[in-house]
Amino acid sequence: MNNLKNLKNRLEGYLEPIVREEGFELISLTISQDRVQLTINRVGGVTLDECASINRKLSNFLEEEDSFEVSYTLEVSSPGVDKVIESEKEYRCLIDKELSIKIEGGVLIEGILRSVKDGVLIIGLEDKDISLNIIDIREAKQKIKLSEV
Repeated sequence: MNNLKNLKNRLEGYLEPIVREEGFELISLTISQDRVQLTINRVGGVTLDECASINRKLSNFLEEEDSFEVSYTLEVSSPGVDKVIESEKEYRCLIDKELSIKIEGGVLIEGILRSVKDGVLIIGLEDKDISLNIIDIREAKQKIKLSEV
């Protein structure tokens, strides 16, 4: 288990700067038996072609690096439409997007994410903006309209 964590940290150290240099955020990196999966995003979203391009760049880099003794398949994807938002960097990629947010007591808030800073979201409602601390959010997802898919 510790070796897997060390490998994950090592891979993140190698790959995150490349992903960032290409204008994306590395949202998550998971490793399973023979698979390395990266989820990337940025403000405005990610296309399938961009995922493929990043996959090629990262694969080429890892082939040149050649310091990993195991064989693996590298997969690069964007967050799914039903993905629960889990980190501040994920929120930053969703600025100007509509979110559906559940807070304490099951209260549902739907509005436009205006900004994210220091663990606080500014959400635009119909008649005002409100502040929400990320730690008070029980679940948040991007609200997708069929015309956007």
